[in-house]
Amino acid sequence: MKYAGIAVLVVGAVGLAVTTRGVRGWENWTSRQKKGMSLSAFLFFLGIVLMNLGKSG
Repeated sequence: MKYAGIAVLVVGAVGLAVTTRGVRGWENWTSRQKKGMSLSAFLFFLGIVLMNLGKSG
């Protein structure tokens, strides 16, 4: 699970960078950017959880 967690974390981090396009501030983003950022943040935190599950096993 550790490597799957790292992969999901990296996908989430890249998604954060791509969907926000370097623009800061929730109020400055389009609806599409907000949805993409929310999904990417979820993947990022899911990757952290998966990496921690790998440590306990």
